[in-house]
Amino acid sequence: MDRIGVIGIGNPAQQDDGIGVWLVEDMMKKTWPLEVEIMSLATRVHEISHHMIGKEALIMIDAFNGKSEPGTMFFLDYPELLKLVDKKRFFKGPNMSIHDASFGHWLAAGFFAGFSPKVLFIGVQPATIDFGYGLSPQLQVSFPELVLRVESLIRDICEGKSIAGKGRSRSSQPANG
Repeated sequence: MDRIGVIGIGNPAQQDDGIGVWLVEDMMKKTWPLEVEIMSLATRVHEISHHMIGKEALIMIDAFNGKSEPGTMFFLDYPELLKLVDKKRFFKGPNMSIHDASFGHWLAAGFFAGFSPKVLFIGVQPATIDFGYGLSPQLQVSFPELVLRVESLIRDICEGKSIAGKGRSRSSQPANG
């Protein structure tokens, strides 16, 4: 059984909003241990609860407006995500029906259902979220390093290393534009 799930979230038709999708699609081209399941949910966030089943760790990757330089990565664990849900700063949704729920709400639903993986959200500061297919020039420059950093994190988890306390870090690649 896959014990580590890696999920890319976002809309690739809205430029940098698709960073999670672009990252996992690149990673899917590589060979991973059998214990790692890498998938792109894109905008199908209602499937998150299902992908929590049987996992020890769940990594979710998406664009995140942390008001930083494009390409900055943010590492948030589940308690930090809950704080953002409570403050409605990030996982916003009208919540008029289950179709309007955000991925934070679906993640919480999985926990209420009894699934309990360690959760790490990796947010990447976008440069542009607007209609258009593909990443902004700024994230195109940072993309190779972003992939390496996420892959390194997955390998650390496979080796049993802690994922706690990662905080925020800036890509060392300069952002152009």
